[in-house]
Amino acid sequence: SNDATKDIAKSYNCKIINYKSKKFNHAQSCNLGVSAAEGDLVVLTNAHSFPISLRWLESGVKHFKNEKIAGVFANFTFDNRASFWEKVIGKNWVNLISSKNIKQHINIHFLDGISFSTTCAIIRKDLWKQHKFDPLQSKHGGGEDIEWAFYFLKCGFSIIQDPNFSVYHSHGDGFFKFIKRAWVYETAYLRVYLKYL
Repeated sequence: SNDATKDIAKSYNCKIINYKSKKFNHAQSCNLGVSAAEGDLVVLTNAHSFPISLRWLESGVKHFKNEKIAGVFANFTFDNRASFWEKVIGKNWVNLISSKNIKQHINIHFLDGISFSTTCAIIRKDLWKQHKFDPLQSKHGGGEDIEWAFYFLKCGFSIIQDPNFSVYHSHGDGFFKFIKRAWVYETAYLRVYLKYL
C-alpha cells in the first residue's frame, strides 16, 4: 500500500502485517495473513474490494454452523470502476466458467458458484493448518484459492457460494490487459482442474 491505508487501519487498532518478499505472491500473502489471524474463521478479500451491504459478513459467517463447510465465497460484482470490457466480456466470462459447466467435466461437488476465490472468502483456520495455499500454484498466475477448495472438496467438505456475501471488485482493465489477465487466470485454473480430475 502506498496511500493512507496503514494509518487508517492503525486508527482502528488493526494488526498490521508487513509482506517483505520482493516479488508479490498471492498465496504467500494469504498464508501470512491467515497465520497471524486469531479466530477460528478467517475472512479474505482484496484491497480494492468493497462489501455490497452492511450485512455482508453476517451473510458469509452463518454457513459455518455446518461443520462440513470448509469455505464460503461469492462471485464478485462489477461496479462503476469497471471498464467497458470488464462489464461486457467479464460477465460472459464468469458465466462460461460457471458451476454448471465445471460439473459436466469434473466429478466433484460445488453447492453453487464458479469455484472459489479469495477476492471474497471465509475459510476455517483449522483446515488451513492442514493444507495451506500453494505458493507454487500462485506463481503460475493464480488458482491457489481454487486448489485449496478442491483439496477439501475431495476430503468430503463443501464450499458455499452466497451472493449476499459478494463484493464490488474490478481492475479497470483495457481490452488487451483484460484478455491477458483472463488468459493467465484460466490457464492457472486449468492446472488445478486437471490435478483433481
